[in-house]
Amino acid sequence: MSSFLELSQAAIGYKKDEYIVEDLNLSVKEGELISFLGPSGCGKTTVLRAIAGFVDLQKGKLSIAGRDYTKVAANKRNIGMVFQSYALFPHLSVFENVAFGLRLRRVEKLQIKTRVDEALAMVGLTGFDGRLPSQLSGGQQQRVAMARAIVIEPQLLLLDEPLSNLDAKLRVELRAELKKVQRRLGVTMVYVTHDQEEALALSDRVVVMNAGKIEQIGKPEEIYQRPSTLFAAHFMGISNHLEAKVIAKDGDYLRLAAANASELIARDADDAKIGQSVTITFRPSAAELSAEKLRDDIPYLEAKIMIKTFKGEAVSYFIKTDVAEFEVEIPTEKAHYQEEDKVFLILAKEICIAFSNNGEKE
Repeated sequence: MSSFLELSQAAIGYKKDEYIVEDLNLSVKEGELISFLGPSGCGKTTVLRAIAGFVDLQKGKLSIAGRDYTKVAANKRNIGMVFQSYALFPHLSVFENVAFGLRLRRVEKLQIKTRVDEALAMVGLTGFDGRLPSQLSGGQQQRVAMARAIVIEPQLLLLDEPLSNLDAKLRVELRAELKKVQRRLGVTMVYVTHDQEEALALSDRVVVMNAGKIEQIGKPEEIYQRPSTLFAAHFMGISNHLEAKVIAKDGDYLRLAAANASELIARDADDAKIGQSVTITFRPSAAELSAEKLRDDIPYLEAKIMIKTFKGEAVSYFIKTDVAEFEVEIPTEKAHYQEEDKVFLILAKEICIAFSNNGEKE
């Protein structure tokens, strides 16, 4: 499938020659749902605004469906947009809010009624057409904003953290609804979020951004299981790390020496060299604790439990070793350890990823 949305060598900023995003290249397929994921200030919303036409590209090119959109005005782009703040007209009914874009396009009156009714049905708001935004919950208001965006039948749908103002339960419900609507319409969608779980649950592909640059692009499974940079690893929740030195290479794995630890083994993320210093990372939920040392060929660290925190389905242990302090999450039914207990932290090679310490930004 050919590229539908394409950004080539894009530099974007609000002042001349001051770039928030630089040298950005992105290719999105038709019907794909792609998420920009990253911390506040990384440039993800700036990219979205440039695609919408609210911010000009200072360098590079933007094309949509094979047409050069670099200099096309925002009101000439057939793009729907859903904002974090809903941006509904408070004095207009739900029907009139959704119909607004159609009236601007001078769509025939009967057609407006049909398309608004279809859009409201698609987001589960049939029968709400006469209400004002003030008479709706936050979740219902966001559904109106979604209906307003899709009713114009856009070739591209942009969403800027649309669920961040909602409570956790409603966010889960609405992101499932959003994915169903996107699949039903087959519209290409670009979604901005700082929520890792949201990006993984919604997306066909995820773009991890940091400081105006793309760190990694990949399917949710790739981003989660095989981060390609230390920043991507940390942002995807692989919070534990320790320093070590490469003593041997074995295919895709490295044999590593860390202070006061048994020999460790980790997957080589970026072709580290023998003798090089690396950072080993592992996810809290992937590690194991044991009351006794296992076989000598299974890497481990001696540890002491400092803090135990009950989280419902899991128990979080903050443990101290001679190397560093770590967090380990254990399923509640297996979490029999107490504070001050001496344990062994088991670091199977499958859970550890090693990144070269070559000045890579974190």
